[in-house]
Amino acid sequence: MSARVELLRRKEICHALKVDRHTLARIAANDPDFPRFWQIAPGIDVIERDQFDAWLRVKKVQSITAPVAPRNTKKCQQSD
Repeated sequence: MSARVELLRRKEICHALKVDRHTLARIAANDPDFPRFWQIAPGIDVIERDQFDAWLRVKKVQSITAPVAPRNTKKCQQSD
């Protein structure tokens, strides 16, 4: 018995990332590790949930382990 593959459409990916479709297009174009969409029918592009979830886990680990830039602690001065 084969495992069932769950597919996600662009709208579902946008919802999961809380971005609009234009931002998703930029992410997909600029991140070589982002899973590639493939077409199951004209106008229906999908990626596998497992691939998306794996990409998201890698991004989380990268953000946790990335060095943090120092914050600018200089306070704004108010003029009277």
